Amino acid sequence: MNLGKKWSVEAVKSVEEGLSLEKANYSNISVSCASEVAKKMKASDEQIIMVSGLAGGMGLSGNACGALATAVLLKSMEWYKNHPESKNNSKEMYNPYAKNTLNKFLSLTNSEMLCSKICGKKFKSVHEHSEFIKNGECELLINKLAEI
Repeated sequence: MNLGKKWSVEAVKSVEEGLSLEKANYSNISVSCASEVAKKMKASDEQIIMVSGLAGGMGLSGNACGALATAVLLKSMEWYKNHPESKNNSKEMYNPYAKNTLNKFLSLTNSEMLCSKICGKKFKSVHEHSEFIKNGECELLINKLAEI
């Protein structure tokens, strides 16, 4: 909730600015590790927007990796869509994609889970994180997570 409170003003401002544009300037569009994983996993526009806040370590906090969270979330949604019986049965709540995704991630990051340690920094703004991703940082991790 604290992260939502911290970033909600900027999010609303961005939405209002974006909706008021007559013609979008795509060179200034923000991207994130989370949205890039979602795009590569062929997620819907709604899903891409939904996961965008996971970027930079869950809301730019530097904590848990947003790209990993996105991959697990989208694969889990797919799994439960194809296995609805598993949703309501805690004994059968097994999702092979989640464990596989986590294991692959840990092998790629030498068992590091924190975005700030993987990237070597904490992001101060959406723009800073977007530029980091546009410059190809975390590209290997993004691509590998999207392939799983």
